Amino acid sequence: MIPRPSRTYGIGAVTGIILCGGLNYVTYLNNWCSEHIYDCYWYVGFPVPFGRGQGGGYGFDGFIWSGLVTDIFFLITGSIFLGWVFVFVNSKIQTRQL
Repeated sequence: MIPRPSRTYGIGAVTGIILCGGLNYVTYLNNWCSEHIYDCYWYVGFPVPFGRGQGGGYGFDGFIWSGLVTDIFFLITGSIFLGWVFVFVNSKIQTRQL
């Protein structure tokens, strides 16, 4: 029987989703080309690139599908793992308080 997810697990999973989204956004900001340069290429995604573009941010070439699938896999497994970590830490804190 699979136990019902706790509120602590949900908070950890949402934290993992926000963390992955934030890391992808940071790669988006770090790989941005100057608006006056039209021959540079940029990639978006963490831990592997899932999008690419060229030329000052105005040209989005498309998705790298293998990278997108890998990033979704890391998002799901990372949020599940972080949820379990939150539950484990919460259980240790509550047993220490008793």
